[in-house]
Parts: sequence; C-alpha cells; structure tokens
Amino acid sequence: MTNQSFCKDGKDCPSLFFEAIAGPILYDEEAPYRLMIKKLNDINIDYFEKIDSAPLGKTLDNEMEIGIKHQILNDFVTYGNKLLANRTNDIERAIIDNVQKLMNQYDDQIEAIQDLNESFGYMHNFVRKQLCFVPNPMYDKAEIRELYNAAKRVTMIEKITGGNDKDVIKYYHALIEHCVWACRMLLRRRTGQFLMQMVDVLSREFDISSQWATSYNDAPSESDNYGLPKELLPLAEMMAENVHDVWMKTRLEQGWTYGPERNDAEKKHPCLVPYDELPEEEKIYDRNTSIETLKFIISHGFRIEKE
Repeated sequence: MTNQSFCKDGKDCPSLFFEAIAGPILYDEEAPYRLMIKKLNDINIDYFEKIDSAPLGKTLDNEMEIGIKHQILNDFVTYGNKLLANRTNDIERAIIDNVQKLMNQYDDQIEAIQDLNESFGYMHNFVRKQLCFVPNPMYDKAEIRELYNAAKRVTMIEKITGGNDKDVIKYYHALIEHCVWACRMLLRRRTGQFLMQMVDVLSREFDISSQWATSYNDAPSESDNYGLPKELLPLAEMMAENVHDVWMKTRLEQGWTYGPERNDAEKKHPCLVPYDELPEEEKIYDRNTSIETLKFIISHGFRIEKE
C-alpha cells in the first residue's frame, strides 16, 4: 500500500473504508439517516403544535390516541420507504465508487481486500453496539396511561369550569414523545439492516468471501465457510441455536415475555421466539458468536471430532 499502515490524514485504512461505506447512509448532507432524524425532530411540530388546544378537552378518547399513533408511525415509515426507494441505487453506486477510490491507493490489492474486510467487522460492531441498543422511552405506557386519566379528569370539569387544559397538553406531548421513540427504534433497526446489506453488496462487488457477509453468493460454496472447516458449519448453526435458547431461557426466568416491540419497562422483547422464527439479521448475532467460539478453539490447537 502507498502509505503502508495508514492512509491520508493519519487514519488507518479500515476506518476510512468504514467512513466510505457509512457516509452516504449516515453522515452526508442528504444521507437517508440524517433526513429521517430531521423528520423525527419535526414530529412535535407536524403533529403536536398543529393540534388546536381548544377542542382537545372535548375530544380526548382512546380512539383518538390510537389514531395519532397510527398516523405518526405510518407517515414516518411511508416517508422512509419512499426515501430509500428513490435513492438506494444511487447510494449503492456512491459507496462502491468511494470504496474503489480507496482501493486504488493500494499497491497490494490483497492488502486492500484485507482492510476492506476488516472494515466490515467495524460495521458489524457499530450496528450491534450503536444501532441495536434500545434505550428506555422517555414515557412508558404506564406513565402515558396515568397522564391520560389525568387529562380525562380535566375534560370532565372543563365543560363546567372552562379551566386550563395543561394536563391534556401534557398527555398529548407524552404520547407524541413515545411515538417519536418508537419511530427512532424503527429507524435504527432499518439503518442497521441497510449497512449490513451494503457489506453483502461490497462482498459480491469486490469478490470477497467475508465472514461478515450474509449473502455473498446465491448458493453456498466451499469457500463460504466463515473461516471454518466445512464439516463444522452444521455445528456452528447448532451452537447458534443453543446461544439463542440459553439467552431466551434466562430472559423468561427474569420475567420477560414476547412483545412485538422491545419494552424494558414491561419486559417485552420481540426475539423471545424459537430460533427458527428469528429474522435472519437476528440470527447473524448468534451465528457469529458460535463461529468466533469455534475459531478460538481451533486457533488454540484443539480439534473437534464427532463420534
């Protein structure tokens, strides 16, 4: 490589590859993630501030609450899908061009491939640690229910007293904040999927048999073994299922139950299902745990044999 272990600006090359991949998705001015974050920041303006406070005390009910939730979530998802539909091909092309420019700086293309593959590992860890971490919402469902009951009491006396509706406003503010949190979780999950999708695209584009890629070829080949002997691949999958089963058993013992969305306050989790029912992107984490465990065992001189 031209500058040996460092590229321009003193940065190591895997980091520059990471930026080349993540930039058009996360950081550039028109990156989908940035535009979606702006949409999130505008939700209070688009929904809360447009609500005329005068009729709130007369129209507060459960159906209106559900309607607002559905409207916000549906509008957000529709906006995101439209954004990706219009720009996905351009983003993929921009990322491939960015990566190619970096690879052209190398004298040794094998080293370039190694650095690019290392950046895929950075990407995997970034998605897992930054995008898959789910913080608690500002308001959980129990708090929203309490605010709803307080707001409901206001509506009953307001007809007589004409008093202020601050409790009603507080309730709607909490409801919309909770919707913003739900939208943010959807955005982070979809962004993580997009980034890992680009790992697959780049693996095919530059002919890299990467352990981080989930769909390198349409059909598996002997080279698609994640750095393991071919005969250990079934064991890796069995171990991945066991990793998930152990995690699920622990969560169930702690009082967690299945829920379509993760809710730490109510101990709900969407992954409390059998391994076979997990989305492929969730299986990746368990699979990588088992693969890295087997690679560690082999690298330390142990042999694994089936009786």
